[in-house]
Amino acid sequence: MPAETSARRAPAWRRSAIWIHISADIARNVFRFAPFVVRSWLKGDGGKESCGSRYSNVSWRDAPASMEQLRIERYLAAAPLVAKRILHVGVGSSTIARRFHAECAQIDGLTVMPDEISNADSLGFTNYRVYLMDKFSPALTSLPNRYHYIVDNNPSSFAPNRAAFESMIANYVMLLEPGGMFLTDRVGMHYHEKYAFSIGDEDLIAQTHGLPARFERPTRSVRALVKI
Repeated sequence: MPAETSARRAPAWRRSAIWIHISADIARNVFRFAPFVVRSWLKGDGGKESCGSRYSNVSWRDAPASMEQLRIERYLAAAPLVAKRILHVGVGSSTIARRFHAECAQIDGLTVMPDEISNADSLGFTNYRVYLMDKFSPALTSLPNRYHYIVDNNPSSFAPNRAAFESMIANYVMLLEPGGMFLTDRVGMHYHEKYAFSIGDEDLIAQTHGLPARFERPTRSVRALVKI
């Protein structure tokens, strides 16, 4: 079946431009994360497996937000958040909850790191709860809330295979309120572990086939699937 016009592969100059942005982000992230990475390396890391993926044992509870997450946060800062619910996938140091809990009705989060949960609990936000759950787990659909925004700035970084990624996206859409948005970042979409894969706009567009969702580009960097 021929691809839709909007799903055609980006021209060469655009593909080159995204790699320039990725390289710039890597440089900025290295500067931001250098002290954290060094401390983590000194602690050692055996890794853990979950739902076919392999994760580092190093917690991100003390790490700053990545550049791609900051771009999503800037978009959220201009969005109507009063009485809204957010699901933050991969909470790290809970920067989204710290920044937006006062406006939102509820912020939930996912992590595979227990100490990121203890860090989240220590904040004392009554409308913030983090679940020990892999985003590729079928248990994702058991979350008790439906959301106006789901944030995952690296959606395929740990995907064990395409089927797991596609199932995750379908579950995200199921968890959204009508009109709700799954938000990611076009640079973050390219980061991945050796066993996983990068994605582009065309991959998100492809996910709308058969799902009640449409693809949008809210900003130059932020990408979204909007539940219809």
